[in-house]
Amino acid sequence: MVFVEDILIGYFTVSTDRVRVEKQSKVNFKMKNHGNKVKLSSIPSISLHHFGIAHEYQGQGIGRLVMDAFYFFIINFLLPYVGACLITTYALKTSIGFYHKLGFEKIGSQSRDNSSNRCMALYISELLQALNNPENVD
Repeated sequence: MVFVEDILIGYFTVSTDRVRVEKQSKVNFKMKNHGNKVKLSSIPSISLHHFGIAHEYQGQGIGRLVMDAFYFFIINFLLPYVGACLITTYALKTSIGFYHKLGFEKIGSQSRDNSSNRCMALYISELLQALNNPENVD
């Protein structure tokens, strides 16, 4: 959670999950290029379950800072104990662009409950590579 003068302006929740990757998705293509020979019906993932920034603080870079805190948390406290190759989220239509700027790709047509949310994923190895080469990060 991120606070400014005792006011909550951003937060995230995280869980482990399994996700189906559609054959036509860019993530499926990347999995093949990473030499993943295991054919699974679903892939272990770390799910960015809830993510929010107070409306009046949106568009000011706060979302990027909260995502950096999320990355720090999963790299230091989850990945040493959880076998996952993807970070996933169900993005609202209005936030797909935000996640895409962070490297997330669509992996499914919509959420399990048939709402307008889109399942998106980021390959963890790509995140780690970007963090190890900061000159390539926006």
